Amino acid sequence: MKRFVALMLLGAPVLAAAMGDTGWVTITGSNLQIISDGSPRVFVYVTVNNGGCSNSIPELIMDGTNPLASAMYATLLTAKATGQSVDIATSGCSSGIGSPIIVGIYLGT
Repeated sequence: MKRFVALMLLGAPVLAAAMGDTGWVTITGSNLQIISDGSPRVFVYVTVNNGGCSNSIPELIMDGTNPLASAMYATLLTAKATGQSVDIATSGCSSGIGSPIIVGIYLGT
């Protein structure tokens, strides 16, 4: 059974409302990229299935429109450090580079 960790719809601009997810993946060996250039965000280098975006790498928006960004990032770091699997849910695409926007992270047991 999946345990819900964090879910919210973001107020960031989106190009499409397509839902997607990674399925259950382990991110222990995957890269996380943190960018703070006026549009703070984190890219998780795993592929999203059926996201409908031009880029398949999920993006966690870390600005004021996402009050759960810190909790979601902590969940990703926990999964990376412990080897627990995650299922990353996305909705819509970022307006800048067309990445699926992370709206939920399920942390496996």
